Amino acid sequence: MKIAHCVRAVFPQHGYGGLERAGAALTRHLLTRDVDVALFTRALPPGQPFTVPATAKGRLTVHAIRYGRLPLRPNGIPARLTNYRAFVEDMGRRVEAFARKDYIDGIYAQGLCAWGVRAAAEWGVPMLANPQGMEDFKARDPLKRLAYTPFRAWVRTGCRAADRVIATDHSTRREVSALLGVDPARVVVIPNGVDIDEARSYIDVNIQSDLAARWPLLAVPGTALKGISVGRLEANKGFEYLLRALSAAKDSLGEDWTWIIVGDGSLRAALQQLASQLGLADHLHFAGQLSDPELHNLYEMRNLFAHPTLYEGSSLVTLEAMAHTLPVVASAVGGIPDKVIDGQTGFLVPPGEPAALADRISWMAGHPVERAAMGMRGAELAADNFSWDTIAAQTEELFVQLIDEKSACRPQRAQEARPTRC
Repeated sequence: MKIAHCVRAVFPQHGYGGLERAGAALTRHLLTRDVDVALFTRALPPGQPFTVPATAKGRLTVHAIRYGRLPLRPNGIPARLTNYRAFVEDMGRRVEAFARKDYIDGIYAQGLCAWGVRAAAEWGVPMLANPQGMEDFKARDPLKRLAYTPFRAWVRTGCRAADRVIATDHSTRREVSALLGVDPARVVVIPNGVDIDEARSYIDVNIQSDLAARWPLLAVPGTALKGISVGRLEANKGFEYLLRALSAAKDSLGEDWTWIIVGDGSLRAALQQLASQLGLADHLHFAGQLSDPELHNLYEMRNLFAHPTLYEGSSLVTLEAMAHTLPVVASAVGGIPDKVIDGQTGFLVPPGEPAALADRISWMAGHPVERAAMGMRGAELAADNFSWDTIAAQTEELFVQLIDEKSACRPQRAQEARPTRC
């Protein structure tokens, strides 16, 4: 089997976000399953080839598509409406040539790439669309929602043309169908995952010593509350509510509690000022952007993860924290409820409600034994349900089904002037 994998960016060559990591991880794990992958993405930087696992049985070919014809901020609204659309349309033309020559058996399209390959049915190959977290459909700011109107329309059109559309969590399956206008029968759940072995491979006592030397507040007693949160410092991630929750709860957290916030963004200065105003400065540190080894060792040094996001996709950072046996207090949004089982692997709270967040953080501070047990159950859940080995197997199995369905349709479609999905 040979699959065309269409994705805007891959990790680490193009960025460090969830889409980049998911695209790279799926490609690698499909290769280990003896699936040939034609990866259509942006040009890889010189000297940074895509790393193929030593256990790969399938063959990888990388096909560079030009991105960024206009000098715009890569992920801003103007770039998405111009550069991103031009990129996926060019990608579609390249993939069509492969499909019509029978070089590929199916197409896996992430994000807006589904728009570029929306004519896959006419090319005679099945298409599987993964819209990822669909944050552009959940923006609350009226001007931002208005600006993204064309983008949402293109994503909807691409996904409606797909044979199946992926919801990355059971808790978002209905949402995906409703927001995209896709028949619920064509929505399947295949999660984004975490590589547990990779996460654990980063653990290094020397890195932890360096971090402790850099930030003395890390050197606190073993039973004290040691919180961590990770994400872009933007309004939708809800860090203002976390700070207000910590302020409300601080008298119940003990004298030695500490919190580390990892990430950067436009609200960093404002959040630092708010933390000072709330009297949190002696217990809380903004760490900025960290390397993967630093971040994973910092997870290892903490004992509670909080994710106060207002809306979310699948939430890779939640899975990463769970891989390091951290219990989680998080907003009940997006795909988080598939991972945070309330009262078992952590607690769910309503988004934007600091009082509820404060209550659950206070409980975690006062119950260290139960807190640790939740973290262990979370690590087991991540390993059992969200490993990339499992996800790649599910993806391959679905393509086998779609290819069989498409083959069964071909005698009927051969007589049609303009074939349609059957």
